[in-house]
Amino acid sequence: LSQMQNRLLHVEHIELLSGIHQAVQQALPAIGTPFYVRYSSLSAQRPAPTKWTYAYEQFGFPFVGALSRIHRLTHLFGPVATVSCQAQYWQGVTPEFFAACLCTAQLRFMNGLVADLVYGKGETIWQSSRVLEIQAEHGGIIVDGEQGKLILADQIQPLEMGSRRGLFAKDTAMVLDHLTTGAPLYVSLADSPVSYTHLRGHET
Repeated sequence: LSQMQNRLLHVEHIELLSGIHQAVQQALPAIGTPFYVRYSSLSAQRPAPTKWTYAYEQFGFPFVGALSRIHRLTHLFGPVATVSCQAQYWQGVTPEFFAACLCTAQLRFMNGLVADLVYGKGETIWQSSRVLEIQAEHGGIIVDGEQGKLILADQIQPLEMGSRRGLFAKDTAMVLDHLTTGAPLYVSLADSPVSYTHLRGHET
């Protein structure tokens, strides 16, 4: 529809521009072929806010509402072959809101890599954490919050993560450059994880 009406439909997943993502992407060649990923994102919030991010109908299934976390992995490791996931909710103060949710998923990628994802937030989460762990044949990458490290057989190196500030401005500048000069965007609609929901063998 956007193409028919000569409009730009843009996927704004600024985590792909973040220093964390760039550092992980640059470190991947050093660890060989990845075979396992664990990505956990937990947010303790008490009391849970009564806003759209805690509304059943408005937020939707947690890994759809938090799709950028999956996009980080598909950007690094390519297409997904199968998905298995489940979610649990705790009721909020009114029927339309939940007080907490916990969602787990396992993705098996086309290249054989397996990723376990955990996403949770709200009143039954007791400590916030954000951990990305990548295991590969010759090393590993661990990102815990704002700190990252590259683990090799004979050494452990810190990852330079850069800043998370200014990503919205960077995204806007790239969109304007695309519209005015034809410069490429950092993400395309075809690469968005939304398109993977049509793969055969998916369970949703």
